[in-house]
Amino acid sequence: MRIHYTDTGEGEPVLLGLPGWCNKQTIFAPLAERLGSEHRVLAMDWRGHGDSQASDRDFGFAENAVDALAVIEASGAQSVVPIAQGQAPWAAIELHGLLGERMPKMVFSSWPVISPSGNPLASRFLGAIKALQYYERWRGGAEQLLTMWLNGAPASVETQIRNQMLEQGFDMWSRGDERFSPSTRSKANHFRF
Repeated sequence: MRIHYTDTGEGEPVLLGLPGWCNKQTIFAPLAERLGSEHRVLAMDWRGHGDSQASDRDFGFAENAVDALAVIEASGAQSVVPIAQGQAPWAAIELHGLLGERMPKMVFSSWPVISPSGNPLASRFLGAIKALQYYERWRGGAEQLLTMWLNGAPASVETQIRNQMLEQGFDMWSRGDERFSPSTRSKANHFRF
């Protein structure tokens, strides 16, 4: 499996940009530009995203973690701090299980962990996630999620995220439903550092 990544700067621990689902490593370009003078920054494309090879079978967070580990090993990084965006914190948790002490910290950004209890947006969000499972409805579900996620974002950010995420089709977006399953949430609730 060919996994694309960028490598900027020098030093340890290495910051590893893990983009959210249906996003590309380019989301970390401004961060790498700012931090690259003082830190080494890797940013990767998940399989089937950006310039990484598409998978010929289904995959989830465990496979994402293995791909991230391959990037770490190929780069020669010894110590890694993932900066995980969107749903990527689930992959970072899996990666921690593979790296142990080589991952001293994690940074999670805009992690959409949704609890339906008392959350006025939960039904809209979960309805959009469910729509991703149906070929005739996935695009509307993706548009609804993007509208919710990008509410109030600067126009340039909204355009970049919307364009790159909608490059992905039903095949990739339909995997989004498993990212919010009760078994996944339960696992995260029991994870301790």
